[in-house]
This record gives sequence, C-alpha cells and structure tokens, in this order.
Amino acid sequence: MTNQWLCFLFQASVGPVFGFAMDSMQPPRKNAPAKWVRVGLWTLSQVLGSIDILLWHTPRTGVNPEAFVLSFLAAWISFAFFYETSFRRQLFITMLLILTAAVAELVGVLVLWLFQLPALSADYAQLDMVLAVLIGSFGSNTLLFFTAALWRRLGLDKRMPRGSAAFVIMPLCLFAPTAIYSMDAVRLGSQVSYLHILSMAGALLLSLLLICVQFNQAEKEQVERELSRLRHEAQLERQHYESVEARREEMGRIRQDYNRHLTGVLTLLEGGETEEAEKRLLALLDKVESTREYPYCTIPIVNAILSEKEGQCRKLGITLRADLLFAGDVGVAPIDLCSIFGNLLDNAIRACTQLPPELPREITLEGRTQGDYLLIRCDNPALRGPGPKPEGSGYGMKILRDIAHRYAGQFTPSFENGTFTARLVLLGKA
Repeated sequence: MTNQWLCFLFQASVGPVFGFAMDSMQPPRKNAPAKWVRVGLWTLSQVLGSIDILLWHTPRTGVNPEAFVLSFLAAWISFAFFYETSFRRQLFITMLLILTAAVAELVGVLVLWLFQLPALSADYAQLDMVLAVLIGSFGSNTLLFFTAALWRRLGLDKRMPRGSAAFVIMPLCLFAPTAIYSMDAVRLGSQVSYLHILSMAGALLLSLLLICVQFNQAEKEQVERELSRLRHEAQLERQHYESVEARREEMGRIRQDYNRHLTGVLTLLEGGETEEAEKRLLALLDKVESTREYPYCTIPIVNAILSEKEGQCRKLGITLRADLLFAGDVGVAPIDLCSIFGNLLDNAIRACTQLPPELPREITLEGRTQGDYLLIRCDNPALRGPGPKPEGSGYGMKILRDIAHRYAGQFTPSFENGTFTARLVLLGKA
C-alpha cells in the first residue's frame, strides 16, 4: 500500500503546477477568488482524478472517465469565474497545457523504451511502477513550467519572471543521473531500491519548491508593474491638474487686462484701423482658447495623456488632431484608458518617425460614445514592415486586443494606401 500512496502523491503533484501555469498565462478577474483557490481547483481535480491508484493495483485500460469529467468541470469553473480573457483564449491555454502533460507522459514512455527496460509489472504496489510514475510526473511538471515560461518569452503575457526556465535546470540535473542509474539497474535485472526512489523524489520536491518560488516571484513582479502603472497614471493626473491651474491663472490675468484690450480695440475702430483691431481681437480669442481647462475632453487621464503626447509630437514635427466627443464616465477604468490612448499614440508616433522626411506626418484621433459603447479610431501614415503587419503592430497591439476582450469589444487594425488605422470598440461597464 505504501507504493500505491507514493504513486498517488507523485501523480497528484502535477495538479498544482498545472494550476500555477494556468494562472500565470492569463490575468484573473478583478473579483476572482484568491490565488490558492484558483490553483487549488486544478490540484483537487488531479487528486480526485488519481484516486483510482489507491483503489486498484493495476492501471485501468482506456481513458479514465472520472479524470476527464473532473478536468472538464475544473476548466468550466475557471472559464466562468476566474479569468477575464476570452473563452477562445482560455480554451486554447487549457488544451495546450493538457497536451503538454500528455506529451510529457509519452516522453516518459519513450525514455523507458529507449533504455530497453523489461515490461513493467503493471502493479502500483511494485517499485518499478513507482519509478515509472515518478519519471512521468517529473517530466509533466518540468514541461508545464517550461510552457508557461515560453509563453512569457513569446510576449503573450508578462506574468512570469525573466529567466524562469533556468530555475528548472538544477532539479533536472539532480534528477537525470539518478533516474538513468535506476533505469539502468532495472535493465540489468537489479531491483529498484527505495534509495533510488527517495533521491528522485527529493529532486521532484526541489523542483516543485523552485516552481512555487518562481510563480510567487512572478506574482510579485506583476504587482510591481501594476503599481508602476498606477504611479504613472497618478503622475499624469497631477500634470493635468497643474496645467489646469496654470490655465486658470492665465485666465485671471486675461480678465484683468480684458477692459484694457477692449478699450484699445475700440480706439482702433474709431480711428478706422479695422485690420489692426481684428488682429488684436483674434489674438485675445487665441489667448482665451489656450486657457481651456479641458482642451480635449473632460476625462482628466485622457487629457493628461494627450497633452503629454502632443508635446512629443510637437518636438518631432508631427501634427496631432484629436476629436473626442465624450465626457464624464464612459464605463472604462482609468488605467485601461491610460493603456488605450498611450499605446495608440505611441504606435502612431513610432510609425511617423520611420517615414521619409518628405512625407507628411499627421495623426488623427477620434472618439465618441454610442449607446453603451465607446468607439475610438486612430489614423496615421505608416510604412509596411518586412512582415505581414505594418509598422507599429507589436506588443502594444496585443495589449489593445486584451483590453477589447475584457470589455466584450473588438480591436481591428488595418493598413491601406499607406495609412494605418486602429479601431477600438468597447462595451462600457457602468
């Protein structure tokens, strides 16, 4: 019975790693349960799915229906309550991880075959089956971790710390020699000892601890990134209010000089100098216009971002035209508005700087509300890059797609006749 419990524990160890990988490859909902609950769901499904090891000595033939049903229920619960990415993306991630675990099992079988081991006893009470389950579990955990690390490496999500994959190399280096020695002993007809199992189990435990540390470090880095974004948002809002106060002070000075300006204009009109009077009136109107508290719209964070980006455009010789016909609460979180307008304009500015000097550089930004929807469009000239996508369609585009999915909307980039157009439709959440 001891050997069956070892097989059960080794097989169940895949559950938390699967849960950690799921959690690192997609952002959780804002009202989602705690992380241990999300990871615990997949741990529980793997524990219950492996319970047959304790009930039967010999492995069951065919597909384990209980494990399949439990995995389906765990996937449905996570889709419905845990993560805010689209259903299609969640389904892809789940199937990718299930396929990864299956491939690891096949690799374990292949390794056993390559070492020309005699046929397994097919009895969980025997040490050779403990060895086989241990190798399969270690392979599954390692490959699941590498998949999550590769997901981050490809830029699909930033919820894994840099250099994650390197942390699995140490337990792998400890596990491999002992596993090879044990399998070689079995091939030569020797008995597998508990010392072999204990040494490999120690490497498995070490790998689980390192994986747990890495995923916790990933969560810490994610929190730090969120704090950095919030600080940036606060800084932009502070700059906005400082500019508003500066405009109010300027407006106060204009009010003080208002009568003097009007007296001068009347004097010019009485003297027949209409052109000079018109120039002074236009100058006064421009000065008043420049003191508007909300030059783009009445949403402070949007005003702050556009004011900052307009300054960048002015330095680079780019014309920025903004026509935003919405005010007040549009049902989109300020931090998401910050990401939307920041990424749209960053991509547009980057594309304009890559144009030849003789081509015009102009960015047109439009936004309006239609019912419960927020519609945003950004047009800018661009050069088609070496790939199938136009310049400016990198990681910023992925951020915009993720935001669109979270708000049940759509992000549509297009490139036609030298103009790159980004359209964003969001369903506002009151």
